[in-house]
Amino acid sequence: MDPLVIAPAAACIALVIVWLQLDRKAATCRRNLPVTPEWMDHLSAERYRPMLRLLQEEDLEFLRRQPGATPALVRRFRAQRCRAFRGYLRWLSVDFDRACDALMVVMVNSPYDRADLLSAFIRSRFAFASSMLVVRCQLFLYRRKLAKVDIARLVGQFDGVRAHLQGFTPAIEAGNA
Repeated sequence: MDPLVIAPAAACIALVIVWLQLDRKAATCRRNLPVTPEWMDHLSAERYRPMLRLLQEEDLEFLRRQPGATPALVRRFRAQRCRAFRGYLRWLSVDFDRACDALMVVMVNSPYDRADLLSAFIRSRFAFASSMLVVRCQLFLYRRKLAKVDIARLVGQFDGVRAHLQGFTPAIEAGNA
């Protein structure tokens, strides 16, 4: 097959998948998400700060220098850290989805046309999914001592959506009052 045909076809398929996923989310999105300041505080990116340190090599180096440390112990330690990191990734994904669901509710319930918000929403979903894939690949390679994991972009994307949603919180609360 011709690469000039495959690339656009793959891009179209990816866009259809994203669109179907967004459509499914919109259909199943609950109307009364708890979009309050307390809920927004729970969605803080600070919750994921431990991820920044969880896979640093300094801890492994410290463990290697300890008397009685074996290569098997270091491997187990690395594996445990990877499991914990994957748990954080799951929670980050859930929180991102919740923030996006809340933004979807804002868009649907807005008395104004929010094409700007829809465009930013779609870009954010795609960027987050792409970054999540990159981080998962990095984690796979990290487990085999072949790469480092950088989650700064992923957490930043989550924080951007959260901040965008937070900008709408007063308007939403005023509408509920």
